[in-house]
Amino acid sequence: MGNIDPVRLLNFLGYGSPAAPVVFIGMEEGLFPNPPLREQLEGRSQFDQIMDLRLSSGTHAERWFVGDSPPLQPTWNSMIRVLLARGGDETPEPGTMRRFQSQILGASNGDNALLELMPLPAARMSSWPYAEIPEVAERFPTRDRYMNGELPRRIELLRAHLSYGPELVACYGSGYWQHFMKLFPAVSNWRQEGVFMTGSHGSLTVVLTPHFVARQMNGQRAALIDLCKTSRRESPYKMFFSPTMPADEIAKILKAAVQNRP
Repeated sequence: MGNIDPVRLLNFLGYGSPAAPVVFIGMEEGLFPNPPLREQLEGRSQFDQIMDLRLSSGTHAERWFVGDSPPLQPTWNSMIRVLLARGGDETPEPGTMRRFQSQILGASNGDNALLELMPLPAARMSSWPYAEIPEVAERFPTRDRYMNGELPRRIELLRAHLSYGPELVACYGSGYWQHFMKLFPAVSNWRQEGVFMTGSHGSLTVVLTPHFVARQMNGQRAALIDLCKTSRRESPYKMFFSPTMPADEIAKILKAAVQNRP
């Protein structure tokens, strides 16, 4: 803690495994009111470019990760259902989902990643709290300057990162589909699938979806899961369904699965 490192902040990609076969990409993280923004940015300045979600202390509310029955974070809810469905559990019990959220989602030794198109969290697109942070404001005094200056670079950064070859990338937020599509220059067969857009290239499947908590997603969860299962390979999550399996055993299984992934 102490200093704010703008370079590290702007190069941050998200949480999970750097070589995840399943990747979710949003527009930007939400911003919590506490702790104060400067304190959050000091903490984020220590983050690795991609890190374990559970190590993001001060960025996400601890209630999502602690206790025997943490509440399900609304956006992560859909991600968890997709990941479990790819492993064969299309009607998971609430306890399974809560344990997945607290132990597996965004784990650095897992097989999923939660990335963001833009690196700085905000409460809403109309807000720009960074005008009060000199280390950021000297480059980006307004959101417009930030978007115009950083978006092209972020597209290139994410495109380079994804070159390792994930199996499935689900990008959520229909207002940003035109930017998400630029991450996949090799995909040319984009097609409308209800409220979704899909494309593919080789072993890669891309699904563009409204934000998981948007009104357009009402009644669309099953369709989303069906689209995301098209690239399914054998999943380690089948091993996750035992309610008595210790967390360290789950971590070992996922680590081995990632290391052995073709």
